[in-house]
Amino acid sequence: MGVLNNIIAAVDGSAMAEEVLKRAIALAKKENAQITVLHCIDIPLFEKLFGDVYDEESVRKKIEEKMALLNGDAGADYFVTVTKGNPADAIVYEADRLKSGLIVIGAHGKESIKDTFFGSTVQNVVQKSHLPVLIIKRPYRGDYQNILALTDLSEASAKSIRFAKEHFADTAIRLAYAYAQVTDLAVNFYNLQSQKAAYRKKISAIAKQDAAKFQKTVGIEQFEIIESFASVSETLLQTAKQHNSDLVILGAHGVNVSDTVMYASSASFLMKALPSDLLIYVP
Repeated sequence: MGVLNNIIAAVDGSAMAEEVLKRAIALAKKENAQITVLHCIDIPLFEKLFGDVYDEESVRKKIEEKMALLNGDAGADYFVTVTKGNPADAIVYEADRLKSGLIVIGAHGKESIKDTFFGSTVQNVVQKSHLPVLIIKRPYRGDYQNILALTDLSEASAKSIRFAKEHFADTAIRLAYAYAQVTDLAVNFYNLQSQKAAYRKKISAIAKQDAAKFQKTVGIEQFEIIESFASVSETLLQTAKQHNSDLVILGAHGVNVSDTVMYASSASFLMKALPSDLLIYVP
């Protein structure tokens, strides 16, 4: 995918905005990339509450002061853009205009309600940008040390993993793939008791064969294959928590831009439920 020339750091007025800037600065220094710090004033919400009195220049000055403080010795090249309108649309527009290679965005927005922010901004950016999006949920503590890729074996997942391998090359990546096994409930419902062992063996064999092909494609040595008798999404969530991952990689495919549902809702569920930072890519 090549070197990152421009990184969009999308910030709002939340505490997580500073962590977005810290992560963007660290990545820009490593990649010799320029940072576009973007703040979008949500016109309908603000004017409904306060009227048209928002001072763009004052906002820009505050952001520039914060960047100067955080940038310090890193010396990353950056500029600050303050705009008005729908935040998701503004982020996607600027990323396209500047041919950015990555969007960094915080998980908590001005509403202070995570689900609302995901629905209104982060998830829309993920769906519409067709770029890797790094979602920040945790305080910045240096380079990622424990990266886990939760995969569905799709090409979208492979692209997310390749991006991470290229731009987080100093940290080994572990893969985890969970597949749905025939449950006892299904066996009893369809009266398949005599065939249960054979069905499960066949499903397991196919899953392992598909996983082996994917592993070879992405070139990752550490690969955990998990047999799930419940929700695959819940299984992947628990796996990520057990590994105490500080970055989780997701891939999504077949996304309808007019909808908020990603493949089998798994990516959408994991975006909200995982406590770690997330890298997600919708090609």
